[in-house]
Amino acid sequence: MRYLWFVISFTIVLSCEEKISDPKSGIITEGIFILNEGSFGAGNGDVTLYRPDSADVINNLYLSANGKSAGDIVQDMLILDTMAVISINNSNKICFVRLKDFTLLSTIGTLQPRMFVKGDEDKVYLTAWDGKLKTLDLTQKKVTDSIAIGTAPEALFLDGNDLYVANYGYGNDNTVKIYNTVSKSITKIIRVGYGPRAFSKSSGDNKLFIACEGNQYAEIPVPGGIYVVDLNTQTMVDSLVNLPSSTGAKSFYPGRIAVNENIGYFISGFYGDIQKFNTSNWAIMDSIKGSFYNVVLNPDVDSDVYATDASLVPGKFEIFDQDGQVKHSFTVGDFPSGMVFYNKNK
Repeated sequence: MRYLWFVISFTIVLSCEEKISDPKSGIITEGIFILNEGSFGAGNGDVTLYRPDSADVINNLYLSANGKSAGDIVQDMLILDTMAVISINNSNKICFVRLKDFTLLSTIGTLQPRMFVKGDEDKVYLTAWDGKLKTLDLTQKKVTDSIAIGTAPEALFLDGNDLYVANYGYGNDNTVKIYNTVSKSITKIIRVGYGPRAFSKSSGDNKLFIACEGNQYAEIPVPGGIYVVDLNTQTMVDSLVNLPSSTGAKSFYPGRIAVNENIGYFISGFYGDIQKFNTSNWAIMDSIKGSFYNVVLNPDVDSDVYATDASLVPGKFEIFDQDGQVKHSFTVGDFPSGMVFYNKNK
């Protein structure tokens, strides 16, 4: 969810010509879904599909399938076989859609839903900004359980029966709580930096990287940092809290992070450059200059860097190679944020 931020629009030079497809161009079997939050209060959040094989971009999937936009602040989406579940934060609802054509199956109401993770059997876990961790039963399509977990919980990561929950707390909380999905209880609290907001697991070892945003807008700014938890011991083992002077900024406020085996990327601040770093020794490497809102990797497929730029309205979805050179850039919806990879055959 965004607050009322003043955004300065700027001109961006595209590296390739945009190719926008007809929204009703067939059954969805693969691609990258871009979640467009929409303008706060406008109810115009929607989803874009990018098809890598043809470089087609299909905007407004939900609107085209259902005659109206998904709602106010499209936050997260989870793909479940032939169905997708979408959290729409400021509309206080969760939508179930048929994946092949995005037609609405059903809707349930729940306060301020945020991020999903798939559990065992027919369960999905969900954070919500009413301070709850909620259990969603897919068979019944309703919330069947909830537990008070912290202030403004955000990211989720499931490791066996242990569910890691980042309590963002608007920059005022510094806890990651571990919820056991069998005993349905909180079994451990790990203290990290203030404002833990995003998780990314390294593919080279069993470590969880945590982006802690801090609070740069407080009267006395609270610095952020990147913290590392060993999933074997459930303890914090490393952190990066100060940037080298060569970067021009000692304090930083990472709210987004994506790591691979040896390389990671983070975005500091609400919008910012994508900063590349070495996950082993914290060496700061080249950055991708811009005003980016989110960054993700898809290491099972390629070494590219996928990003959204929400500084313009409508926003941009962009793909960079590992050297930071732009490969593709497309116009999508308003305030694009999350990106979800899908291949029916994998």
